[in-house]
Amino acid sequence: MTHVRKGARLRAEASAMCDAEDKERGVPRRTFAGRLALAVGGALTAAISAGPIGMLLHPLISRKERPQGAWKPVGSVASFTVGTAPRRVVLTEDRQDAWLKQPGVPVGSVLVERRDEATFRVFSAVCPHLGCAVDYKPGKGCFLCPCHTSFFSTDGEVLASEDGRPVPAPRGLDPLDWRVNGDQLHVRWVTYKAGVAERVEVS
Repeated sequence: MTHVRKGARLRAEASAMCDAEDKERGVPRRTFAGRLALAVGGALTAAISAGPIGMLLHPLISRKERPQGAWKPVGSVASFTVGTAPRRVVLTEDRQDAWLKQPGVPVGSVLVERRDEATFRVFSAVCPHLGCAVDYKPGKGCFLCPCHTSFFSTDGEVLASEDGRPVPAPRGLDPLDWRVNGDQLHVRWVTYKAGVAERVEVS
């Protein structure tokens, strides 16, 4: 029994001496061990969470990376005939967000008129008032926004309302650049800020 008590006393003294040495060095042993355990646990948690969090954030990041002014295919040149009324065409693109692939996602629509064999005229079909979809009305010979009754000429200019009320559209239709690539018509798709007189690209 005496030897057991003596051994316990020696261990207690040794532990006290180690604690005293650690305190002199400015690093309490129990504090150091606790901090080490927290650091290891935090690193493991971060490693485990990185995969799922990255998968959740990927769609948001990828959307931000989609540039303004990308060229989009509209259709074959032959599908547009000289002398016919302007036609609204929906633009689409294939998207890959994280693990999900989405083909043919609509990104906007355009109004296309073939002026002659080598010339087209293209406007965004987004109304510059509040962003509703504009379409061509053959009976009136102009473009019309059905939401708030803004009329536009085939040149894209704002027309006076039929009843004399103020026209809500602050500017004409937004023209878009176009090009012919092989036998396909492409447009440079750009979105503009609605509700203002100036054409301001939306980033």
